[in-house]
Amino acid sequence: KTLPSEQACGFEWAVQLWPRGGRFKNDNGQDDDILKEHVALGFKKLSGDPVQAHVEFSIINQNEGKPDKKLPKFDQKFASEGWGFNKELRQDDLTEAKGFKVNDHVMIRVDFTCQIAAGLHEEVKKKADEETARADKVKGLNWSSLTEKFDERKTLPSEQACGFKWQVDICPRGGKSKNETKDDEFLKKYVALYFKKMSGDPVKAQVEFSIINQNDPSGKTDKKFPKFDHTFASESWGFNNRLRQDELTEATGLLVNDHVMIRVNFTCQIAAGLHEEVKKKADEETARANEVIRVAEEEAKKEKDQVDFTCQIAAGLHDEVKKMADEETARANEVIRVAEEEAKKEKARKDAEEARKNMTLEALVLEIETKCVDTETALAEKVMAITSKQADFDAMHRSLEDLMVAATAKHDNLLKVHSARQSEVKNISQIKNEQLGKISVLNKSIAGLATKDSKNEAIDAESQKTIDSLSAKITASKQTAAEDYAALDELEEQCRDVSNLLQESEVALAETQEVERKSSREFTAFEKATKRKVAAAATPGKGEVRFLKHFICNHVTSSVQGDPKKLFRSQDHRPSPAKPGMAL
Repeated sequence: KTLPSEQACGFEWAVQLWPRGGRFKNDNGQDDDILKEHVALGFKKLSGDPVQAHVEFSIINQNEGKPDKKLPKFDQKFASEGWGFNKELRQDDLTEAKGFKVNDHVMIRVDFTCQIAAGLHEEVKKKADEETARADKVKGLNWSSLTEKFDERKTLPSEQACGFKWQVDICPRGGKSKNETKDDEFLKKYVALYFKKMSGDPVKAQVEFSIINQNDPSGKTDKKFPKFDHTFASESWGFNNRLRQDELTEATGLLVNDHVMIRVNFTCQIAAGLHEEVKKKADEETARANEVIRVAEEEAKKEKDQVDFTCQIAAGLHDEVKKMADEETARANEVIRVAEEEAKKEKARKDAEEARKNMTLEALVLEIETKCVDTETALAEKVMAITSKQADFDAMHRSLEDLMVAATAKHDNLLKVHSARQSEVKNISQIKNEQLGKISVLNKSIAGLATKDSKNEAIDAESQKTIDSLSAKITASKQTAAEDYAALDELEEQCRDVSNLLQESEVALAETQEVERKSSREFTAFEKATKRKVAAAATPGKGEVRFLKHFICNHVTSSVQGDPKKLFRSQDHRPSPAKPGMAL
């Protein structure tokens, strides 16, 4: 007989019962007659991977204050086969006198604790840490089925992570953020993505959106958005001008078979100041869990007391009904006996009267028949009354049986509720231990941060010393630079003076070169004229001698008395034109 299954430790369990004894696997050498004197009990896991568990059976003593019968504890790795005992509980132990069977009811308790092997524990912890660190949620979207309207959001299914509920909002045809300043026509070219926390207190998180390149499994060519840190309360946060709609194509791999995949990587951050608040909440949750455990235990005790009281009332009612039925039966028997005696007396009296009055036989027979009919009628009425009482007794007996069945069903339900409450208490205790573990990790993290702060303060002090030294050097360099600037200004002034002198010298040189060129031309012309004169004239005349003499004297005088730069420039020093008839 397999009892109703129960959920505990993340697995489904059931108790198996062989009331008249049973043979287990590999139970060689056991005599069947011996096993038939015992009750076999087994415990079995119905689903999930193999798990190590510590199990203890107890047969509850339903007489108050009496000890339960506990079977030996055992540790076993449960896979698909059950495990238990087939010769630890004798059938003759289950009696009302011993308290283990009351009103044909036996109560069995199974206390067990699941144990996770060290290797499996590390693997589970590693997976949990990876999931917590990544919090990687990938969403697939049928792009053509989304809205065609601008600034209309599509909310994706929410996810649970870091102890909070999160969701992604998307505006496929562009969207406007709060206090938006950009033009709508500009935003319509982009896809807007937002991230939102749905429940819980404000928390700071680092978020990174990615559009997955479905043609590149390595993830190196995914389109990643800039990471951002934000304290999430009730408003969403994200981007509305980072992803262009024309980028979502088969060629880029971001849109394949009308499917777009969005990844959100985020990490929740708890500030050092929030640690005490988290610890306080954890303590409150622990206190609340303990209170729930206490209330559940009290309710279970009250319900058990109520069931026991109901059973006692039912037992008392049964005794009372039985007593009433016995009394009615005795009363009916007495009525029948009295009726029979009265009939005998009446018959005797009739006989005496017949003899005394010497009545005829026919009259006497008729009278006796009449009396017998009356007596039979009275007896039939008494029998009918007794039958009615018996029917009432049967009805009361059936009501009592129904009451016993209802009490038994309620008792079973209370046992199930009690078992469920115990499972809840164990789950709450497990959650409490997990919270305490997380708090321990946070304490270690805070201690590490404090150590880093001390090191950073020492580094800051050294940096401040270096800054002060460099500031002094910079001040000295500024003073030296000021002196150098003054010297440079003086040198620039001298250079300007030299430049002005050079410019004046260049002007004078240019004028001198011009005078030299003119003098060279005039001297060349003079030499040519002199040669012609020498070659043409055999004997020069007086007028010619005077002309040469006058020409030389005039130019000598001009060179002595005038400006040397204006040599040969004055028209007054040019030779006079020749007179008519004068030979040159």
